[in-house]
Amino acid sequence: MKLSSVMAGCVLALGAAAPMAHADSDDDAYIAAIQSVGTPTDSPATNTAYGKGLCARLPEVGFDALVAAVHHDNLSASITMHQSALIIGAAISNYCIVEVDMLPKSLAY
Repeated sequence: MKLSSVMAGCVLALGAAAPMAHADSDDDAYIAAIQSVGTPTDSPATNTAYGKGLCARLPEVGFDALVAAVHHDNLSASITMHQSALIIGAAISNYCIVEVDMLPKSLAY
């Protein structure tokens, strides 16, 4: 699956969010994006602070290591490696778009 389709979905989610304070709309768009890829509501990833934290973690460890970490963090919610990668894409799209170049062009998961 191309990550660009995830990015487009995140952009669409941003546009669909109700006009609110900027932070609230970013949070709403992040939640909508991760729910659209099947992230269960009991997943730690549904906490917006978790999504925002991915922005700092990506440059520190790189994409593949972060996918593995997100997968591990969310094992109790049965998140797959593929969903983990998409969660990272949603976080980057909504909280730190300046890091978008660190995302791969396609996913191996």
